[in-house]
Formats: sequence, structure tokens, C-alpha cells
Amino acid sequence: MAKLRTLDILIGRLKQIKSRPVEMPETAKASEAQLDAMIAEYSKKLHHAFVAAETNPYIAPGTATGVTFAMDV
Repeated sequence: MAKLRTLDILIGRLKQIKSRPVEMPETAKASEAQLDAMIAEYSKKLHHAFVAAETNPYIAPGTATGVTFAMDV
């Protein structure tokens, strides 16, 4: 009986998810050239952040690289 109840809850959740409209990210509308430019920009920012973290004696290399810039999409 518990398995049937769990299955019923799962089916209910799937119906709720299916009824919600799908929100497409901004990158879905971007051209391949725009995506390549965004990848290059984020790669450059990440590289600069990693270099800054390595040269800063108070931060261990690689510990703060993922949080030093905002990824605005």
C-alpha cells in the first residue's frame, strides 16, 4: 500500500511539473557566435581570477576562483 501511495504522489508531482510553462534561458536564443563569445569571456574572467588567487599570499590557489565574478546571463 505504501508503494502505491508513493507512486500516486510521484504521478501527481509529474503532472504539476508538466502543467508549468517551460522557461527558456537567455542562452537558448543566442547564436553560436554569441555563445562562443560568452564562453571566451567567462574563461578569461576565470583565468584572471585564478591568477589573482595564486599571486595573493592570503588565499590558497584555486579556493576562491569560482566566486570572484558574477555570471550574468
